[in-house]
This record gives sequence, structure tokens and C-alpha cells, in this order.
Amino acid sequence: MLPETMFLMEKMSRTEVLRRQGGSDDEWETWPSSAMDRLAVFLFHLPLSLRHYIRAKWGIS
Repeated sequence: MLPETMFLMEKMSRTEVLRRQGGSDDEWETWPSSAMDRLAVFLFHLPLSLRHYIRAKWGIS
């Protein structure tokens, strides 16, 4: 897994935990709460992460 993707997923999980501790029942505040939501965010972010990784690895500006 690419570092950018790992960072995004960690950030989302921390945000989810912090919002749930707040006591709110609003589901949008804990999004992405399901595995399918997290998968959708991962797949949406993957092309951007790959492009950044390839540019950094090959020195393309």
C-alpha cells in the first residue's frame, strides 16, 4: 500500500473514532463507517497516489 493511501486511511479512522466519542448519532459525521465506504475512498484515492508515486520514483516533474 502506498504511503499516501495509508496516511489517508489512518486519518479517516482517527476522525471516525474522535467523532464517535463525541456522542453524536449522525451517520455522516462518522463517514466512512462501513467497509464499503472505506473501499470506495481507497479506490477513489488510488490513481492520484499512484501518479504521485511514479512521478517521485522516476523523477518526472
